[in-house]
Amino acid sequence: MTSPSSQANYWDWEEDVVLALYADDSDYLASPCRADLAVAKLQRVLDLLLDWMDKCRVAVNVTKTAALLTGQQRIMPPKQRLRGLEVEWQTRVPYLGVQIDCSMRMAAQVEHVTHLSRAARIMLCLVLRSHLPLRAKVTLYKDYIRSRLAYTAPT
Repeated sequence: MTSPSSQANYWDWEEDVVLALYADDSDYLASPCRADLAVAKLQRVLDLLLDWMDKCRVAVNVTKTAALLTGQQRIMPPKQRLRGLEVEWQTRVPYLGVQIDCSMRMAAQVEHVTHLSRAARIMLCLVLRSHLPLRAKVTLYKDYIRSRLAYTAPT
């Protein structure tokens, strides 16, 4: 069986549509000037993908599939369809551990990491209030909370 990346060399892909693969995650990017053109191109690629998936007996979880439209759209284009189900437009989507929002400013990622760090800090309150030596408390803080703040945070 050939992978989607090797199949991409043989398929007649749409112009301006890029495939990004990492492990079992895939991301399709389209960059025409108008949103309706991008949606149409992506829908044609999704239809080609379904044909390949049927032929190679590969499944996709449609409920985990999301669509993100960047830019300043006042009118949302029609929803994408995959296996007869509509793919919902989202304001932010997680991809490889990073929250990507429609403004592409990393605001959603910063908010997400801050929320996780606050939750971790609350969980560590009992440890920090304990009678452990100060050095042990600082080590726990550095190892547990700082790592969550630093993961994919913009510098």
